[in-house]
Amino acid sequence: MKTLTWTSIVVLLGIAAGFAENLCARTSPLTDQERFVRQEIQSRIDESIEADEAKDLVAKMEHSAPDLTLKLVDGAVLDRNQIEEGVKRDADWILAVSDQTTVMIECIELKGKEAVLITDQHFVRTVPDRKDGSPHELITHVKHRETWIYTKKGWLTKRIDELKEGPTYLDGKLYEK
Repeated sequence: MKTLTWTSIVVLLGIAAGFAENLCARTSPLTDQERFVRQEIQSRIDESIEADEAKDLVAKMEHSAPDLTLKLVDGAVLDRNQIEEGVKRDADWILAVSDQTTVMIECIELKGKEAVLITDQHFVRTVPDRKDGSPHELITHVKHRETWIYTKKGWLTKRIDELKEGPTYLDGKLYEK
């Protein structure tokens, strides 16, 4: 029994370390231009979260390129239309998005008019129970690689890759999928 417990602890620590690993290869400090772009894009991300809170699909997609794609952790790739359908479906299902929801830029790399980011999404929302409709708090964590492009409309999201799913909590308790 003791061996099983230590094995479990080692496995759990390994999983935690894997999620916490730094996905940013950058070792140098940000340039002034990178700081400015980071601030611009973070502002657009924050506006997107506010749009989620307001269930405003148009505002949610405002800073997305026409050819936006999303690659899920399982490898499936969604185009902009599929993403919009998913956002609408989520807005219809979710009772409320909490102001505790955050998406933080952990890393940015500029390549001309393209910015590649690593982001950490902490998504807090209230969802209905599938049986009786009672409200429950659902919290998920996902690391993303996001590619943004600079256009006449400013910075737009072109591609989002889900890199890692973190723990999921339902009413404050770890939820096993």
